[in-house]
This record gives sequence, structure tokens and C-alpha cells, in this order.
Amino acid sequence: MLMDQKGGLKPGQEFPLAVTFGRAGTLEVPAMVGKSSAMRPK
Repeated sequence: MLMDQKGGLKPGQEFPLAVTFGRAGTLEVPAMVGKSSAMRPK
């Protein structure tokens, strides 16, 4: 879940993503927004 988002996300946009682990602490990694590919229910 992305929290405290300021504005929308567009395909190709890159932003820093902070991932917090219970024992290892927080790691910041680059994240790239991909094209939406919602699937139809079968």
C-alpha cells in the first residue's frame, strides 16, 4: 500500500519506495510505475 501520496502516478514515473522490515530496519529502493493491466474476471 502506498501512503501519503502527493498526486497521481503515471506509467514510466520513478519514485523512492521505503520498505520497512521488522528486524532489518528500513530500506529505500527505486520503484517504477508500470502500465495498468487489470484482468477480467473469468
